[in-house]
Order: sequence, then C-alpha cells, then structure tokens
Amino acid sequence: MVVGVLLQNAVVTVIENYINPNEVETAMNNTMKTPQQKVQIKPLTDDELHFLDTVLDRLVVTTEGLEHEPLTLDAVDGLFAALAISPKVTAIAEWMALVVGEGTFANKEETQTVRNLLIRHYNSVVHLLRKADIEDYQPLVSYNESDQPWVAAWCAGFIRGFERQEEAWAKQMDDGAWAEIHVLYALRESDEFGEIAVPEDADEGEMALIESRIALVALMREEVGALLEESADDLALLLFALAGLQETMLAARAPTSVKQSGYKR
Repeated sequence: MVVGVLLQNAVVTVIENYINPNEVETAMNNTMKTPQQKVQIKPLTDDELHFLDTVLDRLVVTTEGLEHEPLTLDAVDGLFAALAISPKVTAIAEWMALVVGEGTFANKEETQTVRNLLIRHYNSVVHLLRKADIEDYQPLVSYNESDQPWVAAWCAGFIRGFERQEEAWAKQMDDGAWAEIHVLYALRESDEFGEIAVPEDADEGEMALIESRIALVALMREEVGALLEESADDLALLLFALAGLQETMLAARAPTSVKQSGYKR
C-alpha cells in the first residue's frame, strides 16, 4: 500500500513527542461532549450480527481474487468508526459499495435485508462515536483460539475510511493523532497472535516506517498497561487510539473547547 507523504514524515516527530503515562488518564476521561442527534437508533441483535457476519463471509469467499472484494464484519465496523468521526459525511451508496465490493447476494430479499442491517449498524456506530461516549462503543473484532483479540481486519477497515479523506483528516491532526493512526496501521498488519508482519520485499524507507510504527505500538502498550495496571492487549490499544482520534476530530467541530491528550500536541 502506498503511504501518504504526511504519514511518512510524521512518524519520527510522533515518537519524539511521546510522553509519560501520568497524563494518559486525563486523555481517557476528557472526551468532548457534542449535542446528541435526534436519530432513532436500533442496534443490531446478536442474531442479526451473526446473520450479517455469515453473509459477508460468504461474499468474501465467493469473490476471492477479484479487484474489489467485500469487507468482513469486523472490517465494516472499523470502516464505520472512521466514517463516524471523519470531517466529511460519506453517502450511503458510497460506503455500501466499499462494503459489498463485487459480491452478489442470493436474491433481492437478502440484498434488502443486508442493506437495512448495514444502515442500522452504521447509524449505531455514528451515534455512539459522534456523541463522544466512547465507553459505549464495543468494536467488533475477531478472537483466536486462546480468546485473544485479533484486530487486524477492524484496523484495515478503519484505515480504509481514513485514507478516503486523508487530506481532510490531516488538516485537523497533530502529533498525537498521527501517533494513533500509525498504531492502527501497525496493528492492521498483525496476525492472530499479535505479531506484526514485516514484508520481505520492503525497501529501506518502508522498513524504517514499519520499524517506527512497531516502536510506537510498544510505547503505547507500555503506557496503556500502566494506566490499566495490567497487560494491554491489542484491543486495548485499538480503543486508546480510537479515543484519541475521536477527541481530535470532534474537538475540531467545537473550536472553543480545550483539548487534552496523552501525547504532546
């Protein structure tokens, strides 16, 4: 994947500006409060999530190798999280095309059912993240046989949403936000055991960027672990990074507010 120039230039500054855990708890407890939207929210039930997961997995299998593959449910959830805090609204037709790709449904009834479920889930995620109540949002991620979270697909979906509006995001981001994005980029390349893959054919520049991101993950894991007073898994890092990004993007909509973070700004 081609990484934007801003991403490449920011990572060194981000690492240099990382600070200690004494200020982290403030960041976690000081998300911005925005007016609640008058939207009727109906979160998906477990059965509906299972149905949606099954259909999307089937689409992924049947379109393997095509240019525009559908997204899995955890990737969809990550995509919706990015779109929820993005500077610009994305039309339903646009994100629906990203989710479905070149997949085809069994019939018109299934098409309409999946469409309705996706819209409801999108509305739920937007409602939770735009009202800045991050503790109510539970990312949909996979788990390995040891019941450890595997967040790669969620992060891939989030990054996909971010990259669609990267220029607009960059105008509102500072060193802390770039750090959080870099952590999600790194976790996107993690396997089911949490190991971050390093491409064998990476050139010198790409290798330096990858190593810098891995270093950021280690630093954030240490800080979040200190905050939680226990080992921080990848899901904890995901939530911490998302909380910081949410704060950054929502604060841009409330210019009179005071924004704080666990990183130097």
